[in-house]
Amino acid sequence: MVCKATEVRGLAPVFDKETSAVGESVEALLDPTAEVPEDSALLALLANVLDTVVDANEHAYQDADPALVPSLTVFHGLRAPPIGVEAYLVRIAKYAKCSPACFVQAVALVFRLAKRDAAYQLTSLNVHRLVLTGVLLAAKFLDDHYYNNAYYARVGGVSTAELNRLEVEMLRLLGFRLLVPREELEQLLLDAQAGCLAGQVVARWRCGRKRRSVGLDDGVAACDAGSRRTSLELAAQQRRFGRVMA
Repeated sequence: MVCKATEVRGLAPVFDKETSAVGESVEALLDPTAEVPEDSALLALLANVLDTVVDANEHAYQDADPALVPSLTVFHGLRAPPIGVEAYLVRIAKYAKCSPACFVQAVALVFRLAKRDAAYQLTSLNVHRLVLTGVLLAAKFLDDHYYNNAYYARVGGVSTAELNRLEVEMLRLLGFRLLVPREELEQLLLDAQAGCLAGQVVARWRCGRKRRSVGLDDGVAACDAGSRRTSLELAAQQRRFGRVMA
């Protein structure tokens, strides 16, 4: 799919649009020794992509046959958390002190997971936990120094036990393959700034190109029995998530 460069409105450029500067700027963003400033244009850009995908999915689900709407998973909450995606990313960056590359890789992993199984397509009920878990795994994979799960759980507003489960589940679903080629990360950033990444992601999910279809028109892969939750578990989980610490 060819990306048409239509800069995202209202967002500051993450890097210079001149070809000679793009490579250098992307290189800096993917530097595992760098830190993310709290007012990072990168976080705003990634949050915009995630929000756009969430909106597209939820709009599609409104008109879909209930039988085709993805099942609940361990990443789903009972209702959407009170904190927005961008504010959540800023919070993680502020306290976790992970490199910018962790956020880019986390988004790539979340998209990879959703592409493999429709149950993990992004919605307002699962995007926060998916991103938190993705950043945790990316930090362990990329950074020399990182905080433990208990610390990330406090930052993310979940219990340590829950984050441990989310980490194991995401690793299992990804086949323990966390490597994202650098070229893929670079292209993700370029497409995100051009304003076409979210559309590409949704289109790929809909077309069912992988062996396990993830499009609403192609049916939905069944969620593993171990990933389903009772309403009581979801309610308890939501109470914890509502206490995102100041």
